[in-house]
Amino acid sequence: MARQVIIQELFSNDCGEMYLCFVHGQRALFNKIILAMETTKASATDIAIEVKKLKSNIEESCNNKFIPQGAKKNIQGPRRE
Repeated sequence: MARQVIIQELFSNDCGEMYLCFVHGQRALFNKIILAMETTKASATDIAIEVKKLKSNIEESCNNKFIPQGAKKNIQGPRRE
């Protein structure tokens, strides 16, 4: 029951929607690296290289104050023409 309420709140709240859009945008960074690590012939060295790339990409996003497009739309609000 409590989970249902949390999920309802998340989808009925502008802040929750923005958070979901942000997380969805960040997922792309992780997804690409995870796919590379899941190859059957990946060695520990290959995985370490991919993790370093992920760390570098995350740091670069933070330094550039990257906000995914979906979350940015929610921050800016509706367009007025």
